[in-house]
Amino acid sequence: MARRLVLILFSLLVSAGCASGVEPISIHDPGVPVEGRRLIADAEDGVAIARAKRDEAAHQLRRMEQWRRAVRSYTDWPDGSSTPVTALNNLVDSRVRLAQLRMDRAELAITLAQMELEMITARVAVRNDLAVYDLESLQERLERRQESAREIDRDIALHMERLDEVHQQWWSAYSAFVRQGGDATPFYPVFDRPI
Repeated sequence: MARRLVLILFSLLVSAGCASGVEPISIHDPGVPVEGRRLIADAEDGVAIARAKRDEAAHQLRRMEQWRRAVRSYTDWPDGSSTPVTALNNLVDSRVRLAQLRMDRAELAITLAQMELEMITARVAVRNDLAVYDLESLQERLERRQESAREIDRDIALHMERLDEVHQQWWSAYSAFVRQGGDATPFYPVFDRPI
């Protein structure tokens, strides 16, 4: 009975350790082999890179949203321009959606990088008898998140195909409007924006 209680307590401690995260290991800890510290440092760099990419994705999303506001706020479209204006609004919405998907993916990349850092730290700790972690459980969690990332990657790829279609619809509507003698001048500021 006492042995069973010890096993249950041990299982709870291991689970609690995984639930609350893996204890960090300093890359300056002389008790950890150089190779282990290098792995941890590389994983920490991965987190920093993922954050920088997320910041860039956030910047791009803000730019796209600003562009959408500018297009939507314009009211002096020439007569007969409803088709290119509708196509332009569809293009803008599609570009904003792509930026949102990329932002979602960048956020998930941070989570993945943090989980990879946690996994590497746990492996280094286990290999060097610094701590006990359920590596299999950590790996399963990481793999589930990686599958989520692949789903977003698929969504981005599908959306980019759709964006190509929307882009072609915009150019077709715009060129048809211009060929019919429509005043293209109000559309010029659109070309100053990312399309």
